[in-house]
Amino acid sequence: MIDLQTYANEVLDELYAKHCEFYDAWVDYFVKHTAYSAAYDHTEVSKVQNEEKGKSQDAIYALAEALTKNSVDLLDPTIQTNALLSQILIVVNAIMQQNNETSTGTSLPDTLSALAMGIINK
Repeated sequence: MIDLQTYANEVLDELYAKHCEFYDAWVDYFVKHTAYSAAYDHTEVSKVQNEEKGKSQDAIYALAEALTKNSVDLLDPTIQTNALLSQILIVVNAIMQQNNETSTGTSLPDTLSALAMGIINK
């Protein structure tokens, strides 16, 4: 009887070890993506993303500058509208950059709400 119980315990230990091995392999492949990450070089993708981010930021600032470039007469409603639009562009760009840099990935409405309450500085 004891031999049978010892054998059953050995089989259960072996089964548990195989289960743990399978679970670890499953987590590595499907959750951590180690096979994909090992075969894929992320440096080129990061380089392209940083270049695109710099280009879009430059374009936004150029647009904001163009909107307020010839602001001679501040009483003109068109110039006031352009100045307001340029400030909105700069603030929205800052909000989106902050969303891209945070690991929590807050949503735009949450960020706007926090900005309105003074919790976040632009």
